[in-house]
Amino acid sequence: MTTTTLKITTAMTPASLMLKLEGRLAGPSVAELERAWTGVVGLLDSKKVTVDVCDLTFVDAPGRKLLHCIHRDSNAEFVADGPLTKYFAAEACGEIRY
Repeated sequence: MTTTTLKITTAMTPASLMLKLEGRLAGPSVAELERAWTGVVGLLDSKKVTVDVCDLTFVDAPGRKLLHCIHRDSNAEFVADGPLTKYFAAEACGEIRY
């Protein structure tokens, strides 16, 4: 994976949806994630949504806004493991203004 690529992995069970994001969420990859999200949001019902951002390396302003919208629309739980990804998660959850 190059530094300009976003890899999106989805896993759905009857009770949950997991989105794993790896790489850079910037530029065209924001639209890619938005398409992926739009494709699954109608299938959520009462599923628990988890967004794993542990392997995100950069998020631009439109990407931060999209992560916030995902959280707002689904009350998603964000999984983060380092200072940078914890910052991305806090922004998405509205704990920090972007």
